[in-house]
Amino acid sequence: MLRQQFQSELLAARAVALTEAKTLKQVEIVSATHAKDALSETVAALASQHASHGGQAIDGLEKDIRAGKRELAERTRIEAAVRDDLDGAGLVYDWSAQGLAGARAGAAAGVDHQQQETASARALEYQAVATSVNVKAQEAALRAEIASYQRRGSNIDSRSAAARRAICAATGLDIEDMPFAGELVDIGSEHSAWRPAAEKVLRSLATTLLVRGADIGAVTTAINSLDGHGKLRWINLGIPAKPAKAGRAHLVTKLDFHASDAGSWLREKIASDFAFTCVDDDAALHDHVKAVSRTGTLKLSSSLFERDTRTINPSDYLLGFNNVAKIAELEEQARLLAAEQAAAEASATQSSLAKDSSARRLATLKRIAEDDRSFEQLDSAGLAVSLAGLTATLEQTIAGSTTLAQLRDSLTTAQTELEAAVGRVAVLHHDLSSIEKDLTSAQDVLAGAFLEALPRNGLRRPLPLSERRRPCHLGRAGGAAEPCRCGPG
Repeated sequence: MLRQQFQSELLAARAVALTEAKTLKQVEIVSATHAKDALSETVAALASQHASHGGQAIDGLEKDIRAGKRELAERTRIEAAVRDDLDGAGLVYDWSAQGLAGARAGAAAGVDHQQQETASARALEYQAVATSVNVKAQEAALRAEIASYQRRGSNIDSRSAAARRAICAATGLDIEDMPFAGELVDIGSEHSAWRPAAEKVLRSLATTLLVRGADIGAVTTAINSLDGHGKLRWINLGIPAKPAKAGRAHLVTKLDFHASDAGSWLREKIASDFAFTCVDDDAALHDHVKAVSRTGTLKLSSSLFERDTRTINPSDYLLGFNNVAKIAELEEQARLLAAEQAAAEASATQSSLAKDSSARRLATLKRIAEDDRSFEQLDSAGLAVSLAGLTATLEQTIAGSTTLAQLRDSLTTAQTELEAAVGRVAVLHHDLSSIEKDLTSAQDVLAGAFLEALPRNGLRRPLPLSERRRPCHLGRAGGAAEPCRCGPG
């Protein structure tokens, strides 16, 4: 209760303060309006005197100067754009009518050559981009191949490995029970230079499945039901290899074999069926009945020679107990491809920039050659001279009349003060509007608080005018109403 009374007192005090502020602001507005009107009369009087002393001529000069400045700014922009084109096209010119004509003739003569340059640059860009894309695709394919070898753990190609998995699924055999020959033999560490030759000579044997004698029937049946796995070869380990004594320089001496029964069988097989003497060059092949050179050329008999001219890349190697070395070589190839791709991408970027530069120069040359505007329409020097003359005339006119100069200064000062006075009146009206808004809000709150307090004080709230009834409507005792005596309405 006390709190509401305190708030009502504060609102009442605020309403009184706002009422006083409103009155003061109205007084300020009246005063500021009088000052503005007085300044308006002063400006009008000074303008009349200024015009009577030759001010109209000055106004005309100022108008011409303003128009001249706009025209000069536009002409300067046009001239700068033309000069930029001439400089961008690399044309040597003198800024004159004759020099501009010579530059345009040179531009027209250079369009055909520049079109050829642009077409050539575009072709180089296409080639560079294509190279970059192709090398990137090669790297991605190689990375996928590396991931595949890492999953398999073997040098055998994915197609052959898939065929073996299908056979194992059909027979119930483990992969370890049916190795490829290439998985049981590797190049000795001190004979790595012979790997390309060994890979060519033993390529067919490397992808041959080595099957135990007890499993040969089941494996053959499973293979007969396969389709789409390419050519398959398998050999029965139950049949002993032909015994043979390896010569000191035979191919078998360059190889290491897996320590197992299948590995021992494979050693005998290679010693017997691939009894080639290893020689360093092709000339030494003629000194032996059967031999192989470091380049992979075979002498199969005293009269028969054979050479597989296809290149065996590291990704095609089949021999090896594991594929760690092969993956390392493939990783190195991938690194080289990544560096090549980065260089190709940089080259493509440079080619694209060169093409864009050539295309811009071609467009500039065409624009210059097709421009038929006269030198006078482009040169800004003439307009600058005219504007300078107008400015000098204005200064001389003002300086020639002391009275006119004084009137001009007084008029300028009065116009400035008038603009400030107009602004002050506008600000005061805005302030008055804010005060009136706050005062109305405070009065509404006070009125509401007063009406709410009436019942607490034992008083009835007055009815709205629309609900109030005149005495003649109340009737008399017994309910009989009398004629209205309250007058019209």
